[in-house]
Amino acid sequence: MKNLIIFVAILLFNACGKPEEPQINYKTTTIYPEVSNLFAPAQKGSYFIFRDSISGKYDSIYIAANTESKVTYYCADSKYTYPKRLTIDYHSSLNNQQYSWLIQINSNCEDTLNWVEFYRRAGTGASFNYTPKNGFFQRIGSPTVFIEKHNTFKVKDSTYKNVYHFTSGDYNFYWAENIGIIKYNEIRLGVLNGVTIYEQYWELIRYKLIN
Repeated sequence: MKNLIIFVAILLFNACGKPEEPQINYKTTTIYPEVSNLFAPAQKGSYFIFRDSISGKYDSIYIAANTESKVTYYCADSKYTYPKRLTIDYHSSLNNQQYSWLIQINSNCEDTLNWVEFYRRAGTGASFNYTPKNGFFQRIGSPTVFIEKHNTFKVKDSTYKNVYHFTSGDYNFYWAENIGIIKYNEIRLGVLNGVTIYEQYWELIRYKLIN
């Protein structure tokens, strides 16, 4: 009888003392097509051939992964929600560290905006926002700036439509809708050990998209 009383007491203690589980609010958030078409238009296996405007070297940059996932955030309503995230992982055949990128496109808990996080393997990350009302705009504390949109933009012998120009620190990037990066450069003008360092452009020569 004594053992039975102890067992019941333990059950009552566990029932009363167990902390309340946080309420989970499952939400379906949105990645706007204006963002995904610009930054995530292709799937794993797609590649882009670039040529260095100074050295003439070629580089093949390919998408190693394009994945969608749910990410847990603790939102203002004190409930856990699961906004959407797209992750696009680019690798380089020439220099896997210096010339490859990681892009993450996120939606917020309230589903009112997307923000894009852009990482250079050998540099710091940067991010910017997008809303249907305001378009692309700078995220507070980020060095990434949206400069302008070109209805048409020529790279080498090819003309691309709807090209967006962004800067991030010393880098310039040109993104074409439904294609991806078509031109980028590192601004390194100056003299180093008596050698002049010029502005370097990588320009898209050809590409293959897997949708």
